[in-house]
Order: sequence, then C-alpha cells, then structure tokens
Amino acid sequence: MSSYTTPNGVHIEDLRKVMNVCETTGVKYIDIRATQMEGARTFQELVEKTGACGECDGCTTHIPWISKFICRCNQVSIDTILEERTKGAATQEEIQERTKAGSSCGRCKALTASILENGK
Repeated sequence: MSSYTTPNGVHIEDLRKVMNVCETTGVKYIDIRATQMEGARTFQELVEKTGACGECDGCTTHIPWISKFICRCNQVSIDTILEERTKGAATQEEIQERTKAGSSCGRCKALTASILENGK
C-alpha cells in the first residue's frame, strides 16, 4: 500500500477515510470519487455536482490533486489512461497491463473503466 501525501501533507489514507475536502460544505473525498464515477472530470464539474464551494483551501488544494491521479498506488494519471485509450486500450484490463493502474489495491479499477466508457 502506498504512503503518498497530498501537496499540503495529508496522508492519502486519512483523506480517503474521513477528511472533508471542502472546508465550507463538508464534501468528502469519497463524494469526489463517486462523482468521478458518474463522469465528472473537471474542477468545475466536480464542484457543481458535489456541492463543494470550490474556493476554500481544501477545494483548491485537494480537488485538483484527487482528480489528477486515478491510481495512487502506481501514480497513474487520467491523462495517461486517456493516452492509452487513444493508442487502442479498450478495457480496464488492457489499461492495467499497459500502466499498472489497478494492479495493486484495485480501488481504481471501476473509475478506470468509467473513464474508458465515457471517453474522458
């Protein structure tokens, strides 16, 4: 399991379990991830669909970081997944083979499949 921290030093496991991303409205990490599963990708989409304020330190620090990396264990970004899609990867398994996304803890597999399905 990884021991990655966010840009302001919050351990990823703490962020996943309990942390409010938005200091104003209480939107949590899991809320951001669930909204990504529904197809939201941009900062603005995530803010609008979760009800996060988009202006507090939590939002401006954590939402861009959460949305950038799909697989934290292997540091695979959404851009890498989309690039592999343009090179012909059509399934989560093909993405895993090419990038290692989903090969450690597996939490990102559904989100990777969602990205492939939505094309974004």
